[in-house]
Amino acid sequence: MYYTLALNGGYSNIKGLEHGEGAFMSDYIRSCHIAGLKAETFMDIIAREGVSMDVRVNLSNVMIGGHAPADRMGLLLRSLLALANERTRDDREFGYYKESLIS
Repeated sequence: MYYTLALNGGYSNIKGLEHGEGAFMSDYIRSCHIAGLKAETFMDIIAREGVSMDVRVNLSNVMIGGHAPADRMGLLLRSLLALANERTRDDREFGYYKESLIS
């Protein structure tokens, strides 16, 4: 099954975002912790169960999409809830990522 979750409010709605920083927002999720796990670990766990999750951020919305086997619908829904409600940012990780691309 293929899925897409569209959330209103892209990087144009983020206060304090400096010029050019919006280019990094699609990678922002990968520098967070989700449900207490590094995002990379979280994504690896769901990928092993056949669930893919791609995050795209543009000026007006956030799109989360991918595919999942029908028998993993519960895992997909719990994963989306964790992404929405159990996400904490890691400013140091994101800062390092951003600086490595700029340098």
